[in-house]
Amino acid sequence: MRPSLQLRPREAFAAFRTPHLQGKYSRKNLHVCAGVLTATGPRFQAEDVTVKGTLGEGSYGQVFEGVLKRNGASEHVVLKRVKTRVEGAEEMGQMELLLNVYAASKARGSIADFMGHCAVQPEEANHRLTPGLWLVWRYEGSKTLAYYLKRRDCIRALAKDLAVPEEAVPATVMKHIFECLTALHNAGVVHRDVKPLNLVLAEKERRFKLIDLGAAADLRNGTNYTPDESILDPSYCPPEQYCLPTSAPHLGRQLAPLKLAISPLLWSRHKPDCFDSFSTGLVLMQLAVPKLRSAGSLRAFNKQLQAQRCDLAEWRARERLPASQSAALDADNGAGWDLVQALLRPRKLEVGMRLTRTDWVHVLF
Repeated sequence: MRPSLQLRPREAFAAFRTPHLQGKYSRKNLHVCAGVLTATGPRFQAEDVTVKGTLGEGSYGQVFEGVLKRNGASEHVVLKRVKTRVEGAEEMGQMELLLNVYAASKARGSIADFMGHCAVQPEEANHRLTPGLWLVWRYEGSKTLAYYLKRRDCIRALAKDLAVPEEAVPATVMKHIFECLTALHNAGVVHRDVKPLNLVLAEKERRFKLIDLGAAADLRNGTNYTPDESILDPSYCPPEQYCLPTSAPHLGRQLAPLKLAISPLLWSRHKPDCFDSFSTGLVLMQLAVPKLRSAGSLRAFNKQLQAQRCDLAEWRARERLPASQSAALDADNGAGWDLVQALLRPRKLEVGMRLTRTDWVHVLF
């Protein structure tokens, strides 16, 4: 079993020296469960929000730059609205609101700086500020890791913007990702959509933060989690495709005392944070191996890796990468290869089984 990200080293280069440490979506059987998270954070008035240029677009939402008037001043913000005509988008928007409020409190600094929301009524709308729910973050930058990976001078550009030597770039970026995920996992949240597009560089802090919690699952309370539901990007998800066995108890439907008892046992037994570990391993491969930075080459790598049962040593033997492609992973006696192999190790999860609550009590206790 690949190791838990909660055990990740905190020093930049330790990530490569401690190998023993642990766009496109598919959503099956959509049943959104709000669990017990209900806090929705500050609410802003539509008249105080101005939508500017487009920053990006995903399967369920669109992201814009904007301006928020607050306390007599104008603040540069990021605005996100859901695509109302896409099935499941409104539910994901509501879940993303709840999870951002929660993560902003429990894992502050690991995600983009969430400010609140604006519920626009039809009579308040204009040609850009459309009716519905809008989420608001403080603007911290617009460059995602995906932006850098598309550049021919990827490592040089990252070194400049992170203010580190080029040889330190992979370890520095991975340190940021590990620390962000550790904070989320300590709060009981699995991101479920870790990929370069969901890592934004906070310019003032010179560090990457996670964005887009629409697919995240709160596995303490059950918010945005249903056992037989899978929210995933096929290019970055692990082969098991689920955080927990599909027969696991529905946390959002349990009484509080039972939920408090079950959740830690599920984490200990099945390590759902390892879902994010696998995605992080793929991000590391793209960062460290230039030929894997395109969408097509990553798909081919995934296919080959699955055919070889996630045996990275076998893939390396077949691929015979030149030193120019593998230098970052070869350094320090191949510590990078050891780390990525640990991250890309598959888990064994029971998928498709059905157990009663009594069965699960016997299994867990």
